[in-house]
Amino acid sequence: MTRPRHAAGMAELVEVADIFLLDQYGVLHDGERPYPGVLECLERLAAAGRKLAVLSNSGKPAEANRKRLERLGLPSRHFSAVITSGEVARHILQDSVDPWVAEQGTRCLLLTRGTERSLLEGLELEPVESAEAADFVLLAGCDLEVGDDMGDYQARLGPALARNLPLLCVNPDRWRVDPKGLAFSSGSLAAWYEAAGGRVRWLGKPYPEIYAFARRLLGPGRLLAVGDSLEHDIAGAAAAGLETALVRTGVNARCNDEELARLFEQEGCRPNWLLPAFRW
Repeated sequence: MTRPRHAAGMAELVEVADIFLLDQYGVLHDGERPYPGVLECLERLAAAGRKLAVLSNSGKPAEANRKRLERLGLPSRHFSAVITSGEVARHILQDSVDPWVAEQGTRCLLLTRGTERSLLEGLELEPVESAEAADFVLLAGCDLEVGDDMGDYQARLGPALARNLPLLCVNPDRWRVDPKGLAFSSGSLAAWYEAAGGRVRWLGKPYPEIYAFARRLLGPGRLLAVGDSLEHDIAGAAAAGLETALVRTGVNARCNDEELARLFEQEGCRPNWLLPAFRW
């Protein structure tokens, strides 16, 4: 594998692509505020005529994420599109021709953060409260904080496993970035379900549907994906034939050079570019 090229900032990559696909958590913000230098970097890339799009494993629809970015101080005028795995899931769940959807009923056990249910708006699905009443599990997020384990969720999904219910995971991230550290995310729960013998369909990075969706939405051009997760952002974009840049924030914030090199070997992929942060 080719060693990644090091860059001090995005100014060195501005000529590499016409369209920049930007992960949000761990690249643009930490869940509470933008990282230092992010707003200037967005403005300079836009001023250079580059198209910017958020590409996120959020289980929420695109519009809900656009509003969240605004609340965090990241104006939506910077982005040509906000593309989420939740939005891809909505399109698939509306498609009765999709073989997976055609096999399922309409009763879903929705697991999400808090009381967030925007994923279901406009869909002909009936949310139910237990696995015993469901036709499938729709996993969009989970309320796990730093230091929590997955025991309560595993217990709740035990009946789903017993009934061999399929699970649609629309946020494959294994970890959630938090200012206090890393917390389990829904991808870890779905991986546990699959390892226990459950049937899982995955949507989002690193899976191909989200990249095909982005290409259709954004049109032709050279694409570069910027992310903090080697497993999701870099591996997925590389498999889709995109140029990639890994930032050393988010899930990599505590990795030294030796640990990062081991991670490259473990995952079997490397980014084209390695940057300290998403800054100009």
